[in-house]
Amino acid sequence: MKKPLTVYKASAGSGKTYTLAVEYIKLLIKNPQSYSNILAVTFTNKATEEMKMRILSQLYGIWKRLPDSDSYLQKITRELDVSEEYASKQAGIALTYLIHNYNYFRVETIDSFFQNVLRNLARELDLTANLRVSLNDLQVEELRYDSKILSWIMSLIREKMDENKSWNILGEITDFGRNIFKDVYKTHFVELNKLLTDEKRFNRLVEIIKGAKESAKNKIQRNADVFFETLDKYGKY
Repeated sequence: MKKPLTVYKASAGSGKTYTLAVEYIKLLIKNPQSYSNILAVTFTNKATEEMKMRILSQLYGIWKRLPDSDSYLQKITRELDVSEEYASKQAGIALTYLIHNYNYFRVETIDSFFQNVLRNLARELDLTANLRVSLNDLQVEELRYDSKILSWIMSLIREKMDENKSWNILGEITDFGRNIFKDVYKTHFVELNKLLTDEKRFNRLVEIIKGAKESAKNKIQRNADVFFETLDKYGKY
């Protein structure tokens, strides 16, 4: 009989990490040696480290019956229908196994998971052991004439030309393409995506950023003018 698929869908800050950590620890409480059969997959390296530390620290807290881990202990004992003494003992055993077999503590990013899958496949096919998967982060999709992205790019080009700057913005677009594959962007993807779909809000934010940039530029120029005036006045002394 196949086990049912359970999906947890919730907004940011609603406790998804807590829920997933509880589910992971429950499996270890049932069988402390099951760590080698569990795979937890996250989006970013930051989330991976957070999840690992959460699991390890709460296992220790449950084992030692620390106050900070009481919510985990109560939820786990209630859902598994076991005593606190039993859960505490199992947590200590599971923590020992994880620490001594840390390579089998599989909490990793999606990218890392598929890299491992492809390396193992390459080994089965007798391919080179130095196989490496490279993601083409610089590839730009074809843009339709009515695309909003194309409209933004053309606006940026016109702005550069109005400022007597080079209209070649390929380098800036390439840098932006690299940024959207970084953890800091992935972490805030939902919020940024909402911002980009609200055109009025996005345009307002662009104007605010431009204003802040121009204000900072003027302030620096004023300070520079005062500096050189002072230097001309007192420099000879």
